[in-house]
Amino acid sequence: GNPTVEIGTAGMATTLITFNLDGTNAFGASSAGVATATGLPISATAAASGTAAAYEVKDRDGTVVWSGTSVGTSGTEVVINNTTVSSGGVYNLTALSYTSPAS
Repeated sequence: GNPTVEIGTAGMATTLITFNLDGTNAFGASSAGVATATGLPISATAAASGTAAAYEVKDRDGTVVWSGTSVGTSGTEVVINNTTVSSGGVYNLTALSYTSPAS
């Protein structure tokens, strides 16, 4: 399978949307410690209804690589077109970035 970004309610209690990332090159080269997903925007159909408040990025084996709560419609690590999610609706992932902690 491909790496995924799962969007969920607070604490990932319910997975709302699963976006499939590019399986060969999901992220471009990092710049100043920030890696940005390639191949966006992508769309997916919501599997449940709720308010998007958390995310998990998983590798192709389904292992969580990193997670967070920065989900919104602009200026967040994960940018989707609407944080009020309705089951069966189609949503767009327009931005995804990861900032490596300073060492």
